[in-house]
Amino acid sequence: MSYLSKSSAVLFLMIFLVGLIGVMDNVMNVVFFEELESNEQNPFALWIIRNWGIPNFVITKSVGIVAVVAILCAMIKSKWRWLVVSTLLTFQIWLFCYLSYYCPNEGFSTSKSYEGNIVIESTIKFYKDYFKIGE
Repeated sequence: MSYLSKSSAVLFLMIFLVGLIGVMDNVMNVVFFEELESNEQNPFALWIIRNWGIPNFVITKSVGIVAVVAILCAMIKSKWRWLVVSTLLTFQIWLFCYLSYYCPNEGFSTSKSYEGNIVIESTIKFYKDYFKIGE
């Protein structure tokens, strides 16, 4: 039985985080379905929403997340693995912060009036409601 090297384990953890943030971002699309078209900041995503609709946008994004994670796992032995994975993880961390603390009307929130993280809490609530956990 072979074990993962520490380097590979760290890379797989980073890839997992890339996928997890992508999933949470997509859950936000479902949770805030009604406001998505008016609040979407990405012009390409907005084009998909306007031409294909939000359900197809969510499906397209889901397929994209799975594809990116699969490609990153496939390149685990590539000489570019650290550059590519760390770049994508950095972008995903920025995206997570953007989703967590940016308001289209007010910019980035610096107030401490809301304790917690809207992305994490909305994702957990979404899955609890979906799987009827705690009822």
